[in-house]
Amino acid sequence: MIVKLVAILFMSTLSFCASSNNAMNQFLLAAQTGLNEPTEASDTRMNVVSSFLEEAQFRFNTSEGNEFDANALAQSYEIRVKPKAWGQREIEENILDLRSNQQNHHYNVALNTALKNRYLILLSYLEQHNTTQYFFKLSNLATQEIRLIRREVMGEQFNTQKLLGAVEMFEQSKALTILNLTRLNVLQSQIAMPLDSAESILDHSAVANMVDFAYITEKLSSMNNTIPSMPDALAENLAVEMAQAKSELLKAKHQLGVNLLSFAYKDSHNDSMAFQLGINIPLGTHFNKAESQYELYEAKSQLGERVAKMTLSLTRIQKEIAWLAGEIKLADTQIQRVQKYIEKEYIKTHPLLTITLRKELIEHQKKRTDIQIKALKLYVDALALSGYLIQEPLRNWIQNGAPELMDGGRR
Repeated sequence: MIVKLVAILFMSTLSFCASSNNAMNQFLLAAQTGLNEPTEASDTRMNVVSSFLEEAQFRFNTSEGNEFDANALAQSYEIRVKPKAWGQREIEENILDLRSNQQNHHYNVALNTALKNRYLILLSYLEQHNTTQYFFKLSNLATQEIRLIRREVMGEQFNTQKLLGAVEMFEQSKALTILNLTRLNVLQSQIAMPLDSAESILDHSAVANMVDFAYITEKLSSMNNTIPSMPDALAENLAVEMAQAKSELLKAKHQLGVNLLSFAYKDSHNDSMAFQLGINIPLGTHFNKAESQYELYEAKSQLGERVAKMTLSLTRIQKEIAWLAGEIKLADTQIQRVQKYIEKEYIKTHPLLTITLRKELIEHQKKRTDIQIKALKLYVDALALSGYLIQEPLRNWIQNGAPELMDGGRR
């Protein structure tokens, strides 16, 4: 009977965890909602004529003689076109491609920010779950302590002050439990996950299915070689490429070459046709070209500064994670120490001492989970910095196994 009951409780816990994890994944996936989709490339492409001509004009002129003689009426027609310089078409196509890449990048940056915000909400939920669980455990221990002290009411060891202290701790922990459970349920409603009960909170660790320090450390190490492709660096890289392309476009427009073709026809007593050819003559460095060089230099400087800043940020996160890893080892040592004391036979014969040790144990357990959640927050910062959050297919990077976020929409 007991085995059957344990099996039912175990399956219920698994079902609750699976439902919670699915709600988390759907909550993360909803980060795409409301973001402006990039413009389709086909809507911004040049047609065949505009690919080869800068501009085209049709001119029509009517004139009469001094005596306003209708026979002296003359009309002229002219078609004037400005062909693009050699190589200009390819450069302009490149600039349009860069514009499209920038627009896609803006979308990815917006998605990256939206995902990071949702990860932080999930971590707030985990943090709140841990705090609520702590107060539930503390309240239960206070109840047990009160019961044990009251049993000694007729004995010599009865201590009124100790009883009052236990009652006061129980009342405080009960009030804080109710307050934190309300906060927890608000976060769960925001995430659209099943609301926790006292049983589910006590039986389920907040970080049970979250990645551990070994995984986080390994993932952070792999980010050292991805700095050039990180979102912020990619934005600056695109800015440099755009400045280079614009500089090349100005150079192409001012090179030696044909920049005007004109075909004219005059309808009068003496019909005539005319052809005009304009040649662009380079005059050395001009203002626009000099200005574009300054813009290119500035874009390259900003890229260098951005890469250096991101390198420092990633290094700082890695160091803080390493420090937290040391703290969690210390917490584990303290937890094991207290557990060993609780298992000793002479401690088991002193119920009140056992409760005191259990209070110390849940303090260390709460601290350990707090450290892991703090590490997860730093990990999310690194994931957002590196661009892993928007790496396709989208995944839940804080859950064990980094499961893919499945959906039929755009990813």
